[in-house]
Amino acid sequence: MNNKPGAFQLEKSVPGTFLMQGALGGVLGGYVAALIAAIAWNEDNFVMTLDLTSLAVFTGGIIGVSKATLMWGVVRLTGIKYRAVTRVASTSILASLFVAVVGRQLEFDEKFVRGSLVWALSVGIPVALLVGSKVKPWELFTFGSIATGEVGHRSGSRSILATLGTLPLRFLGIFAPALLLLYFTRGFARAHDIDDVLALILVVSVASFYPLFSTYLTFRSPRKIVLFVLGVIINFPMILVWVLAFRLYLQPRPHEVVFINVVISSSFLVAWLIFLIVRLGVKLSPVPSLSISSNKSIADAPNLDNQCLGSRFTEWQQRVA
Repeated sequence: MNNKPGAFQLEKSVPGTFLMQGALGGVLGGYVAALIAAIAWNEDNFVMTLDLTSLAVFTGGIIGVSKATLMWGVVRLTGIKYRAVTRVASTSILASLFVAVVGRQLEFDEKFVRGSLVWALSVGIPVALLVGSKVKPWELFTFGSIATGEVGHRSGSRSILATLGTLPLRFLGIFAPALLLLYFTRGFARAHDIDDVLALILVVSVASFYPLFSTYLTFRSPRKIVLFVLGVIINFPMILVWVLAFRLYLQPRPHEVVFINVVISSSFLVAWLIFLIVRLGVKLSPVPSLSISSNKSIADAPNLDNQCLGSRFTEWQQRVA
């Protein structure tokens, strides 16, 4: 049995972790497949591209859960904990063989077979990497900290309401760059020269800063007063966008793009307002350090003198197993 660090880990504290890892890997894989396919689609209608992307992500999540269940069953039956490299290699080989055999038996078109192979690898590899790893998907919903006045110290809250208050801004901050990247990929496929590509890169980079920075603050917030000042500064341009878009929307026969801008800016402003309310009003308590090493020495550990070396080694071995 492979018990080395990095080998397949079966989470004992949270049942069903492998299912969440598989779903996350499948969603990421489906999105990657959609990015690759966006170049081949060359679709004029961006709404159609979003529909196909949604289908790819949904299908990838289902496949990810199914593959995670299969991987979990193999490990439970054989007792062998496969390392990440082994999981990726076996997934790539099996996916290639499966697509080749099925494509040959059903006499699929060569272009369709290549597309199926890209899809299988795009979904299979992220699932193989995440399932059995130490990645905890639920931390996307639960993790977050606020810096205190002391250097190197952070605090957090166990309040469910405070945690839920960060989720709207967090998911908007993740969702918006994903859409911008999809828009960039589609625009890159349709670019005529290097000037179009550079202009597209500039627009997407500037537009991505606001949601990415907002997402970062939901995970690692500065002190409350600094957070409030940053919130006002970063949202001032968004308020101007909302005011301009709303005035245009009130005019007769507004364009569809104006309505989209009103919805996006309103969503971010409301999410930011909720985030600031819960972050500034929450009571803080110390959270564990995120660093690998600790500043405290082993002599500072509680009840250390009452434990023998053998019991401490057994306890450590159980934690890393």
